[in-house]
Amino acid sequence: MNNIKLIAVLVFVASCSSESSQIKFESLLDSEWSKIVNDNPVYASSMGDLSQNTKWSDTSVEKIYSDYQDQLAVIDQLDELDISDFTEEDVKGATGRDKLAVALREAINTKLEVLENFGGVEEVHFTSFVLQ
Repeated sequence: MNNIKLIAVLVFVASCSSESSQIKFESLLDSEWSKIVNDNPVYASSMGDLSQNTKWSDTSVEKIYSDYQDQLAVIDQLDELDISDFTEEDVKGATGRDKLAVALREAINTKLEVLENFGGVEEVHFTSFVLQ
């Protein structure tokens, strides 16, 4: 579930970034995807990547702590991205949320098509939406 939230945030940032931030974001997303595949060999095998199919996932306390540290580093990298092209007005009101949902769906499906050869997200739904 945390990976899905992280990917959703990453995709959101991608849709709002300038070109140089977009490149940095795509690089971050690629490295996170590689980490997911390397850390979850069973999942990688189910996705057709058989390079890790002789391994099992590491569920040790040390690995959990290491993953936590990695997630903190990813959050720091996301904080460094310039998303100044994105304004509060872009998502204000129902119309803005609808446009944001469509942009997120398209961005997620575009990335899924690259990674998995299909985009399976039909709808993005916000259960809550808070502007700060």
